[in-house]
Amino acid sequence: MTPTGGSNGGPRILICHGWSDRNKGDAAIVESLVGLLRRRYPGAEIRLLSEFGPSDRRLHGETFRARQLFDAVHGAVFPILPVEPASEARLRLPTGLAAALHSIRSLLALLPLPRPGLIWTEAERESLRVLGAADVVISKGGGFIFGQPGLRSTLRLWRILFPLALAARARVPFVLYAQTVGPFASGFQKRLARRVLGRAAVTLTREAPSARTLAELGVASGGGDARTAVRVVPDLAFGLGPPETDDAVAQVFERHRIPDGPPLFGVTVREWPGSDSYLRAVAAAIDRMAEEVGAHAVLWPQCTGPGRFEDDRYAARRVLEAVTRPEAVTLIEDELPAWTLRAGYARMDLFLATRFHSAIFAVTGYVPTLAVGYWTHKAEGIFGDLGLGQWALSIGETSPDELSAAVAGLWERRAEIRRYLQERVPAVVEEARRLDPAVAGVIDRRLEYRRREDGRLLSSPT
Repeated sequence: MTPTGGSNGGPRILICHGWSDRNKGDAAIVESLVGLLRRRYPGAEIRLLSEFGPSDRRLHGETFRARQLFDAVHGAVFPILPVEPASEARLRLPTGLAAALHSIRSLLALLPLPRPGLIWTEAERESLRVLGAADVVISKGGGFIFGQPGLRSTLRLWRILFPLALAARARVPFVLYAQTVGPFASGFQKRLARRVLGRAAVTLTREAPSARTLAELGVASGGGDARTAVRVVPDLAFGLGPPETDDAVAQVFERHRIPDGPPLFGVTVREWPGSDSYLRAVAAAIDRMAEEVGAHAVLWPQCTGPGRFEDDRYAARRVLEAVTRPEAVTLIEDELPAWTLRAGYARMDLFLATRFHSAIFAVTGYVPTLAVGYWTHKAEGIFGDLGLGQWALSIGETSPDELSAAVAGLWERRAEIRRYLQERVPAVVEEARRLDPAVAGVIDRRLEYRRREDGRLLSSPT
């Protein structure tokens, strides 16, 4: 997909909260969203505001595919900390001091004051300029608007909300598109979220629990305007387009010698604090499937970064070490694009998904799937909305006996669940592949306003 650069007076759209192409769920969301916007607005200028700072090497290293989709990628003014500088010679502040500095700067940025080079780098001022000049800011879908106990998590929440607060300050409408919101751990976090999220032009959540959280915050009504009322829409990863090459998955299967005879049991895992019991439970489920139905497990790399904690391959290796029949397991460690993973998951007979977008990829292929949720209510919420609530567990509930029993129960009902998915999922995919009309309405109104203003300036006497 080639950026079109805002030709023909198209809208200037800034997508914020860019993350990493190594997270294939995030990559699928971004690719789907950009596709929706470019189909509706071929002349749009679409830029990405990353969560990494301009001087962070990850700004370039984690957007190797996204850069093909956008007209430009910009660094965050309040970035993820600690910053990993591109140059070793660059001063690296202690994380606590850097957090305090960025917090103070974020408050200054909300004031109508000049932005001197002493406080802001040229790249940061460019990010601020691009945000202020946008016709609309869209917070891409995901599960990052939440808070946990403690000051560190509260500062993280403010970092997430900051570009939206900046947009509101600049009178640029912002949109939450297919978001998970909450939970929040303190009254201050709730007040902070209410103050910022209550100013959204459109709020679209991706599951009912988030809509209820917003109602509890008092921001569910959209100001009484039906066009901006909070609604639940599909996660945009449901709308990921078809694979770019038909033979990519076949090559993966051939390269890793995945057998075509036994039932295939797809699995994704992730690193998690105190994860030994959870990974042992996954290994026990793999062993039980191998012993009882002769299944061959495939450990897929849904996320390969950024950093070790977000690289699923480390956890997958520990699962492989824990199983009793490693010959019945294939470990894949390749860097695979989202569409190849989705097509590979569709070849599985059963799926155990810890990374939630691997669950979405699997059910779009009508594969009976058990989801293991963590952090927010996204797994329980989205599976609940799909009518699959009984097949979503919390990562804290994954004892070997419980997880193995759940997988065995899913296997017993696999034919029934596959038929249900074939009936239920196509409508969800179809909706995810349409730009929401409320979002289009915001962009259309801003575009019309800008055209009127441009016309007024051209017709004014000099």
